[in-house]
Amino acid sequence: MTFQPSKLQVRREFSLHSAVFGLLLIMTAGPLVAQIDRGTIQGVVKDQSGAVVPSASVDVVKIDTNTTIALKTNGDGLYIAPNIPLGTYRLVFQAPGFEKLIREPVEVRAESEVRVDATLTPGAVTETVNVTGAAPLLDVSTIKNNAGFQAQTVEELPLMVVGTKRDITGYITNLPGANGSAMNGSVATNTETFIDGAPATERLVNASVLEVGPYIEMVDELSVSANAFNAEYGGFGSFFTSVTIKSGTNSLHGSVFDHFGNSALNARSFFQPVVSPFKQNEGGFTIGGPVVIPKVYNGRNKTFFFGALGLFYSRSSNSGAIITVPTQAMLQGNFSGFAGSNGVQIPIFDPASTVADGKGSFVRTQFPGNIIPTNRIAPYAQIIDPYYPAPSLPGVSNNFYDHKAPTWPYFDIPSPIVKIDHSFSDKQKLMVSYTSQFRHRLLWGNPGSGLGPVPTWGEKQAYPLDWITDQTADSWKIRINHDSIITPTLLNHVTLNADHYYNLGLNNTLGQGWDAKLGITGIPEGIPLYNGEFPQITFSGGTGAPTMLGRGYDENWHEFRYGLIDNLTYIHGKHTMKFGTDLGKDRINRLYEGGGGGLFNFSNQMTSQPDTSGLATQGSAVASYLLGELQSAGAYQGAETGVRYPRYALFAQDEWRATSKLTLSYGLRYAFL
Repeated sequence: MTFQPSKLQVRREFSLHSAVFGLLLIMTAGPLVAQIDRGTIQGVVKDQSGAVVPSASVDVVKIDTNTTIALKTNGDGLYIAPNIPLGTYRLVFQAPGFEKLIREPVEVRAESEVRVDATLTPGAVTETVNVTGAAPLLDVSTIKNNAGFQAQTVEELPLMVVGTKRDITGYITNLPGANGSAMNGSVATNTETFIDGAPATERLVNASVLEVGPYIEMVDELSVSANAFNAEYGGFGSFFTSVTIKSGTNSLHGSVFDHFGNSALNARSFFQPVVSPFKQNEGGFTIGGPVVIPKVYNGRNKTFFFGALGLFYSRSSNSGAIITVPTQAMLQGNFSGFAGSNGVQIPIFDPASTVADGKGSFVRTQFPGNIIPTNRIAPYAQIIDPYYPAPSLPGVSNNFYDHKAPTWPYFDIPSPIVKIDHSFSDKQKLMVSYTSQFRHRLLWGNPGSGLGPVPTWGEKQAYPLDWITDQTADSWKIRINHDSIITPTLLNHVTLNADHYYNLGLNNTLGQGWDAKLGITGIPEGIPLYNGEFPQITFSGGTGAPTMLGRGYDENWHEFRYGLIDNLTYIHGKHTMKFGTDLGKDRINRLYEGGGGGLFNFSNQMTSQPDTSGLATQGSAVASYLLGELQSAGAYQGAETGVRYPRYALFAQDEWRATSKLTLSYGLRYAFL
């Protein structure tokens, strides 16, 4: 089984550059939304005659924390509270010579805008007019379509998943315009998911947060924006998703949850001999409230925490699927009983007997009795064959109950999260969050099958025919958000983020010297880490082609993403101007050698009669394997690659309230990606 590999050219990519200009000019009834995970409250304050009230105080109070943002109207009576966390608010309007006006509750959702105008009544400041009733939730931007779910809906809407943790973006399929995991016919992988205001998808599986996203019970809101965007957004396709993690409040609150699955509740499928053993729990707890240390610190109305621990646990055994293995007679070279579905013997031809037929083609001689002599069986086959299990069903095809688990025999995903919100004053706010996820999964087959015993996580692989990997896919995320009111008409919001993810999944037979045991030579040295692993052996064509042995795949992936997003809002006259920047970089390093132990394919055609109508049906891939007659062979020369994706963007956006019934919105965005 010696071969000379062809030269493999490894291409290294370091950066991708593009420049994109966008100019949007739209007529809307109000300004556009702010930060991705935040919302906006804005309006005009007037007196009963319709005249605007400049320099009126507007206090925006988050009801569940009692934290306040202090604003004032400008000379045109306009106020705006951009980039505020989602939740329910109370608005307090005050001005000299007017009664105090209170509007509540006002609900703010991610990527949305609420318009709350106020009309003040002349009177003493000590008198209060309290208007109770929800203000209408108006997303007045016409250039995008926003929809989503809040915490209660997210937790109560069923999302059934077997074999892995539920993915929060799985709820997208319930939204109007959804087609699978995409929106309005867009490409599913050309998008971005933001967690607490910063991009969060992994690069190994593009546009996915399946392996890095939070548990559903940790989420306060899921929001999806589709169609066009204003100049503030860019760098992805025609839709994006925002996930907001829960925050603490002045009340101590928490939950304990579990989603349970067990084979005791399952029925046997028609083809299974028994029910596949299966146990799964997706549980954990959440807790949030004010930070209070008795006799040391009282954080009510000021400092709040939210913490959670998600615990996913899954164990499963053989699926009972039906696959194909060689019969014991075939492994001994005896194909005398090798027949098709019609009962007619399928001939096995000796490739060593190939001679010219004098007509421009070739001809082979069938093995006497359809039996391969023992001395013709290759040495490597004599080493591998004892590992083959005996068929559990009659026949030469579909004759074995697969041992492989339908999902993963071992899968644990603990995921802690901590989030702190602090109000320094009515002009300075800070949020810090940290989340991590530890995904330890035993990969068995998928693709491929399970021929040997159920493997155990962390143990040395003793059965070489199955592809088994102890995969570690861990990640962590840090978010820091700071909001400041520099002046009543100048407000700033900044987000710092850092994300790390790595995926390590090495073949468990590496270092066992299978190249020397099987006599494989000519494989590139590649990365020494992968040397000696069991090769991938596939079978194709004809009748009774067995399932694949081993798998040529090893993963060693590391990615680190960091960035800064800043939005500055300036109110001047009838203009609400926004300026911002998005700076960041993705660093990806990969040490990959898929098939470092060799990739070998055996086809029935090597023991069939060439250039005849029976080429595709005669012969046997198992016979070709026993004789060492390869259809194809190859190997990857391992290489370490590094990719860097810089991200620089600037934007300017203006909403000009030309009249009380007309607002013009226009902006410019420059992106270097």
